[in-house]
Amino acid sequence: MADYLPEIQRLKEITDQLRSPGGCEWDQKQTMDSMRRDLLEEVYELIDAIQRRDMPNLAEEIGDVLFLVCFYARLGEEEGFFTLAEIARNVADKLVRRHPHVFGSAQVDGVGDILNNWDAIKAAEKEGDPDQKPSSHTFASQAYGFLPALDRAQKLGGKAARLGFDWDNADSVFDKIVEELAELRNARDLYTKPTAKSEATSTKADKDSRRKADMELELGDLLFAISSLARHLGVNAELGLHRSLEKFIRRFQSVEDQLKDQQRTLPGVPIDELETLWAAAKADATANS
Repeated sequence: MADYLPEIQRLKEITDQLRSPGGCEWDQKQTMDSMRRDLLEEVYELIDAIQRRDMPNLAEEIGDVLFLVCFYARLGEEEGFFTLAEIARNVADKLVRRHPHVFGSAQVDGVGDILNNWDAIKAAEKEGDPDQKPSSHTFASQAYGFLPALDRAQKLGGKAARLGFDWDNADSVFDKIVEELAELRNARDLYTKPTAKSEATSTKADKDSRRKADMELELGDLLFAISSLARHLGVNAELGLHRSLEKFIRRFQSVEDQLKDQQRTLPGVPIDELETLWAAAKADATANS
């Protein structure tokens, strides 16, 4: 038996004991719904550790997620839905089924073929016939509604690209971004003056509501185009935004530290001074990178 199997068995037994009589009162009160936030937070902590290449912490975060997998398996077992063994068996069977070029005789020509096969097999599974190609498979049959919007945009764009609907190259996407940015600006300016008699009689609240809705939609189009650019550049838009936010936090903290040295605090500092402090924080980060 592989060395890791006894440790996984031990983790399962610990999880079972926490949920059993005489175990932990807090763990016993948890449900699938109540543990959703814990699961989400642990996954994001794992992503953060990966992002920072914090390998000692990464192992711990993987362990936390593994515990929650065991915990949810225990919850399902208590309700008679599934067991940890069934979960492991099902995912193993699925991986074998969706990799016919590895575990079967299928021939593929590159990653594109692999992803197309994956989508086709997955769609067939949804129809209840994993051994046959789907009889009817629409783009909307898997819309990734469970993902954060930026991740979802990049995923849907990639799916459309595999079906032949995509820009030729990254330069074309840059042009699309410029176009979408202009449309967002136009949406901002659209209701500043009446454009028809009906508009002239519209209330300010009505116009503001339509203007906001239009701007929101155009902003969404712009973000979608940016996610497509990320895909063409081979980078992850969601992780890129996370990295940018972490950089913003570090530099803002540096600005606050500089103000603290001057015995000053925010708010109340003129913007031109803040920009000077920001530039100093940026230069310092560049010098130390």
